[in-house]
Amino acid sequence: MKKAIPYLVLAAALLLQACSTGRKLSALNREGSVSVPLSVSEDMAGEIPEPSVMDGKLLVTDAQGREIMIMRAIRDDDGDMAATDLLEPSIVMAAFRHAAIREGRVELCFDVTVPAEMQDSRWQLRLTPVLTVLGEDRDLETILVTGEEYRRAQLEAMERYRRYLDGIITDSLEFLHRRDLRVFMERNSGFSYVLARDHYTDRLKVYLNDRRVAGVDDAYRRLVRFPVVTEGVRLDTVIAGDGGALSYRYSQVIAAGPELRRALVSMKGAIYMEDRPVCTLSRSEPVTFYISSLSTLADTSQSPESEDYALGLEAIRTGDYALAVSLLKRYGDFNTALAYAALGYDASALSVLDGVAPSARKDYLLAVLYSRRGDERSSVECFLRACAEDPSMVHRGNLDPEISIITRKYKLKHLQQDETLYY
Repeated sequence: MKKAIPYLVLAAALLLQACSTGRKLSALNREGSVSVPLSVSEDMAGEIPEPSVMDGKLLVTDAQGREIMIMRAIRDDDGDMAATDLLEPSIVMAAFRHAAIREGRVELCFDVTVPAEMQDSRWQLRLTPVLTVLGEDRDLETILVTGEEYRRAQLEAMERYRRYLDGIITDSLEFLHRRDLRVFMERNSGFSYVLARDHYTDRLKVYLNDRRVAGVDDAYRRLVRFPVVTEGVRLDTVIAGDGGALSYRYSQVIAAGPELRRALVSMKGAIYMEDRPVCTLSRSEPVTFYISSLSTLADTSQSPESEDYALGLEAIRTGDYALAVSLLKRYGDFNTALAYAALGYDASALSVLDGVAPSARKDYLLAVLYSRRGDERSSVECFLRACAEDPSMVHRGNLDPEISIITRKYKLKHLQQDETLYY
């Protein structure tokens, strides 16, 4: 009886687990429309270095040449702005964000959140993001959230299949009665070895091994009903228990032509138990990415009347920045610098801009280039000048990650009479 107690305890635990799994599944199916939400957050700034702030302050020069202090602050009970300590930035979730084309590509970043009620040790959640561009859908690499028991069953099945393969004989000598063959050849040295070998071959062993070889595919289907998949999978994470919600940041780089203005990403998927789907998830509400490009900054007004220059401007518009550089580099104007910047040749762009007349476009592009270099002070100063010269640059700053990172960092909106910029 004592030996039976552990088995009874194990059986009871398995029964409780099965009941818990069944209740979860019933609850999900009762809801009718269940999906995994996608979102984007304001901290998704790609590979641009996050500017650092010393003591929460930054001294810059504005468009009028005044020195102003950018300072983190809050409004007190009297309505006045008062400095406050640095706090960890909060993450604001949204259903859309701007993404910028850089070197003919655009990076789409979004968060996948798997609620706790969709996690179970005996389940595997298979999630596939769907990219919609220009009216066409394309599946991206799948995300797998695998329960501990599910993975254990996968590994045990693979081990059974491995043992099946280990039973296949690959050395033909293993089929011979080698001792008898050796004795026969010693006594009959003039006899054909090939004929003797065929005579002393274990035909039954050959037959059984051939059957085993022929049954490899069938054995895989029979033993490995739900294999560990690696191709076409972005993430396969194993959960050890029913914890809180899981979150994974998904990043996808896509080619971007001049016609690309918007991209949508939604999520489809299903919950699997063993080798069968037990709950199909509804397709989630999409996250929308509004695509912007530096090419829209092109100056089409102080343009020389030449075919090369016109072709260079067209190359900027269509995103062929290498061609634009080759056609415009001899002019050394703003559009030349823009082509260099769009191609990622920041040093060349800065060098060209040294000889370009002041303008809001020039200051804005300088702000982009300085932000890429991590020079936050110069970037903020140039952006402030650009906005003072052309207020439309305030909105433009939301479209480019190099600018949006500093506008979020410093909340550039409250210029006070005491020449302090609070955020």
